[in-house]
Amino acid sequence: MTASVLLTTLVGCGETHIEPGSEQDVTLVVVVSDLYLEEARYQLRKTSAEFVDLSVEALGASLPAARRDSILGQHSFTESSFTAAMQPYLSDPEQLQTFYNRVLDHLSEQRQKLQDP
Repeated sequence: MTASVLLTTLVGCGETHIEPGSEQDVTLVVVVSDLYLEEARYQLRKTSAEFVDLSVEALGASLPAARRDSILGQHSFTESSFTAAMQPYLSDPEQLQTFYNRVLDHLSEQRQKLQDP
């Protein structure tokens, strides 16, 4: 499922709220971070000369389905359960912004761990 279809599907679902810092929230931060990292690796392997689109709309869109499913499975998600879990963020722009700030923080922490001797 492409990211744009995923976003459309998610926005159409019923609204709920996920508490920032909850187990589900923290897990989703890690899953989305993993998807961004794998998308970046995939794009860079594909060609280093092309622009790499890492926007929310492109998240996982060009990954082979098996690789995306593998990442989701590592965190006990299926495509449909991930779609349902992300819906609250996508139905509330403020909550989505807060969520992606945590994704960026998580990615920065991972980068720092790699840079520290």
